[in-house]
Amino acid sequence: MRPHTSGAARNGTVVGVMAAFLAGMAVAILAGNALVARQEAQENRAAAVTRDEAVKAAERARQALDGDDFLKRLNEANRRVAAAVEPSVVHVAMEAAGRRRMASVGAGSGWVYDAKGHVVTNAHVVQRAARLTVHFSGGQSYPAQVVGVDEATDIAVVKVDEAAPLVPARRATGEPPEQGDRVYAFGSPFGFKFSMSEGIVSGLSRDPSQGSEVFSRDAYTNFIQSDAAINPGNSGGPLTDVRGRVVGMNVAIASDGDGVSRGVGFAIPLTTIEPIVDQLIAHGAVSKGFLGVNMPPSDDANDAALKGAGFAGQGVVITGVIIGAPADAAGLRTGDVVTGVNGESVRTVSQFRAMIATRRPGESLGVQIMRGGEATRLSITLADLDAARKHQDEVAEALRRSGITGISVGGGLGIGEVTADSAAAVAGFTKGQSILSVAGKPIKTFDDLIWVLVNEGFHEGKAAEIQVSNRGGREQKLSLRPPAPVKVDGAARDEPGDDGVDQK
Repeated sequence: MRPHTSGAARNGTVVGVMAAFLAGMAVAILAGNALVARQEAQENRAAAVTRDEAVKAAERARQALDGDDFLKRLNEANRRVAAAVEPSVVHVAMEAAGRRRMASVGAGSGWVYDAKGHVVTNAHVVQRAARLTVHFSGGQSYPAQVVGVDEATDIAVVKVDEAAPLVPARRATGEPPEQGDRVYAFGSPFGFKFSMSEGIVSGLSRDPSQGSEVFSRDAYTNFIQSDAAINPGNSGGPLTDVRGRVVGMNVAIASDGDGVSRGVGFAIPLTTIEPIVDQLIAHGAVSKGFLGVNMPPSDDANDAALKGAGFAGQGVVITGVIIGAPADAAGLRTGDVVTGVNGESVRTVSQFRAMIATRRPGESLGVQIMRGGEATRLSITLADLDAARKHQDEVAEALRRSGITGISVGGGLGIGEVTADSAAAVAGFTKGQSILSVAGKPIKTFDDLIWVLVNEGFHEGKAAEIQVSNRGGREQKLSLRPPAPVKVDGAARDEPGDDGVDQK
């Protein structure tokens, strides 16, 4: 049998056990607290050592900064750039005529070009304005008048009174920037006047939109890319180098459609600005140079052409030379690789187009080329691009008046449609003939035909000798003079009694 134990005895036993347990717990807690205290003390001593080391390290760094004034000099240099450039920067406010009064339509930036009151900005800044006001950094404001606008390069010149606080900007003429150069963008981003941002030249010869036809009326782009912050309102402001000299003009940004900078900004280079601005000041309009060549339609196509030619460097491949154009007269050939113009390297198709189009007609260029693995230099005197386009239209009209209303370009250059009883029909031109030459010059492209006819004065009513091949392969020379248009009651018509034909 098991011994019987009373309730009191059992309770006493339980109490005793609990007391012993609690006493043990107390000892354990005290021991644990002591261990934690020792650990915290060790950690505090280690932290104190670390803190002392941090203080010493900070003090060493401070002493080094005090002894090295590089960053201080950099700050001072940035301040000097700001002080040198800001007086030349302007804020351009635009107003348009409303129903009852003038209303603000936006704002941009600009910079003082000379002491005569000429201010340079973007064409898109001023194109919608009925009234312009130019604000200077000193707080003065003056009305401005548009001197001239060139939409193709997005450059405009406005003029303020010479009594304005004019501080012409310094320009880095003849010293184009290079990738990696530090640059500063000035302007009025989001209306915050006379702001300054800093970055580097990220790339050169950028073309956000490709296009390269000989007679193209597209805009000319040859942009400097930088990561200096450019936002709406910066347009027209200067991009400067570390000496505060203008190297370009802010024009555009790459964004996600919200108009906010993503670190990819573009500026028109000074090499484009100066010849355009000088012409706008002198004449109020711009005449652009014309070379007379065909190029690949894009940089990718140009790269493929360079690879196909076995050329590993940078340049633009000439895919065609217009017969009788300035390039042809100077000896440029199809297959030549243009590597430089006046000592400036040629990198892209759009850059080369802009380099030519922004030069004045009559200007002589030194063009560096690679031909058959050998470098050579040609001197080419540019023609007038606007005149070439005008003559192109005039020649097309003269052909129409003569009765040739279509030129086919597939499988060679051929006669398309010929109007019955026209000067061309009487002269012997028929649909399907192939054009071989004009004035003894071989014709391969439509541009060849147009330019040679221009040189022959066809658009002025002079006769042109055209050699054709008939469907059966028989060749013959035909002479064609376009009928002269006359005006009757303000309308033009062909001169009666003149069939425009010289038989030979």
